[in-house]
Amino acid sequence: MPIEIFCCYAREDQPMLEELKKHLMPLQRQGLITLWSDTDLNAGQEWEKVLHQHLNTAQIILLLISPDFMASDYCYSIEMRRALERHKNGEVQVIPIMLRPVDWEGAPFVHLQCLPHDARAVTEWDNQDKAFFDVTKGIKEAVAKRETQTFSRQTLHQSTSNAFASPLPPRRNFHRLALVASFLLTIIVAFLMVVNFSHAFNDTSVHKNTSVPTSVQVSIFSPGGTLFLNDPLRDNSKGYGWDETEGHCTFRGGAYHVTTSNPNNYECNTNSPRADYSNFAYQVSMKIDQGTKGGICFRFTVNDQTGYCFFLDLNGQYVLEKVNFNTPREEMLAIGQSNYFLTGLGKTNQIAVRAQGSTIDLYINGHFIRSATDSNFSHGQIGVFLVYPGFFTEAEFTDAKIWVY
Repeated sequence: MPIEIFCCYAREDQPMLEELKKHLMPLQRQGLITLWSDTDLNAGQEWEKVLHQHLNTAQIILLLISPDFMASDYCYSIEMRRALERHKNGEVQVIPIMLRPVDWEGAPFVHLQCLPHDARAVTEWDNQDKAFFDVTKGIKEAVAKRETQTFSRQTLHQSTSNAFASPLPPRRNFHRLALVASFLLTIIVAFLMVVNFSHAFNDTSVHKNTSVPTSVQVSIFSPGGTLFLNDPLRDNSKGYGWDETEGHCTFRGGAYHVTTSNPNNYECNTNSPRADYSNFAYQVSMKIDQGTKGGICFRFTVNDQTGYCFFLDLNGQYVLEKVNFNTPREEMLAIGQSNYFLTGLGKTNQIAVRAQGSTIDLYINGHFIRSATDSNFSHGQIGVFLVYPGFFTEAEFTDAKIWVY
C-alpha cells in the first residue's frame, strides 16, 4: 500500500508546492506514495470536510514553512496543530520543509528535523532543483521507514491472529501433553542450573567486563557532498599531518591509537592546509580499549586549541562541547542518551558530524541523533579525542572520511 502524504502550505507558496510535486512524481509512479493537497479538491466537494479527512489519515504530513505559512491562522493554528497532535501520538510523521527564510525559533515544530537537511531554505540555494532533490531524498527515507514499521505491525498482527486462531488440542490428549510439558520443563531447569554454575565459575576471573553490549543495526552514513578525505588511519602517508606525539598519538597495528594517563583529556588532530574544512561531514570508527569516553573534534584551531568535540560514553551518553584546551573552559551544546551506541570495551562504533554554517548534526552508527547550533567556529582541522576518567585510557581510530560541500 502506498504511503499517504498530506501537504500543508500557504496559498502564496503554491508555485513551490507544484515544484515539489514534480520532484515527488517518481515516487508516485513507483506506487510508493500518494500525495494530497487542497489543490486536489474537486468542484462541489465540502472542502473543509475532505481536507480534514486527509489530514487525519495521512501517514506523513509536510509543513511547507515560509513567512506566509507562519502568518496564516489556518495553516498555523488548525492544520499544523492537528498534525503535531497526531505526531505526538505516534500516528504520523511530520516533516517541516523550509521553503523561504523566516524566524521559526520557538515554533511548535522546532524539535523536528527539517528538510533540506541543513534547514537552509529552498530559495537560498543557488540551484533550487538541488534543494528539492535533497528534500525528496529525505522524504524517500521517511517513506521507507514508515513502510518498514507498517510491515512489522502487519506481521505481528497476523502472527498474533494465527496464534489465537489455532485450534485447541482435543481433550483426550490433555494428560499426555501435560506429561510431555512437565518432562521438558525438568530438562530446561537442569540446563539452566548447569549454565549458572558455569557463569559463577567464570566470574572468579580477575578482569571482568560488566558492560552489557547493545545490539545495534549500523546504517550507512550518506551525507551527500563530495568525498574529499578517505584515510584508513594505518599510517601518516596520506599527507594530512596527523599528530604523532609519542605516548599519546601513534600509528600501530593498522590503527591510530590515542592514549592518556595524566589528569587531562587528550586530542590528536591533523595539522595541514589540506585538512582545514568549513562545511563538511566527518566520520571515523572508534574502539575504546580502556577507559570510558572518546570521540572526535572538528573545526579545530591548533594554535588556539579551540573547536568543537563530540564524544560518547560507554553508558550510551553523548555530548557535544565547544572547547578551549588551553583553559578549563568548556561549553556544552548538546547532551543526551542514545540506544544506537554499541556499549562495552572493544566494540567499534562509527561517530559522525555534519557541519554546515552554524548547524551541527550528530550521528552514531549512521543514525541521526540531533542537531545543535553555534557560530563560534566556522572552519578548522579535524581530530580524535579521549576523556581522562582517572586512570590509563586508550582508544583506536580507523577509517576517517570527510565529505565537503
